[in-house]
Amino acid sequence: MNIKSTFADYTDGLVGYWSLDADANDYSSNGNDGTAFNTNPIVGKLGNAYDFNGISSYINIPNTPTLNITSNLTIQAWVKRDSDPLLGAKWASIVNK
Repeated sequence: MNIKSTFADYTDGLVGYWSLDADANDYSSNGNDGTAFNTNPIVGKLGNAYDFNGISSYINIPNTPTLNITSNLTIQAWVKRDSDPLLGAKWASIVNK
């Protein structure tokens, strides 16, 4: 039996990669660095993370040609929603443009 493993290159077509591990830098080759506003760095499950207050916290990433997506895309985010339903209802989006 001949078994062949194939792995996709996750960087193929990668537009941005923000680990949010103590900064809002883009770790893809595109340099779409962001700026965090009203966030608190905290210890996360794996490394560090940001704590957003649900009202005025956000990360701004400037519009660049590499972010003008015209085809299919995949977005992934790890989010821990506040357990208080009243506080959790204040945030409306994870990603928007």
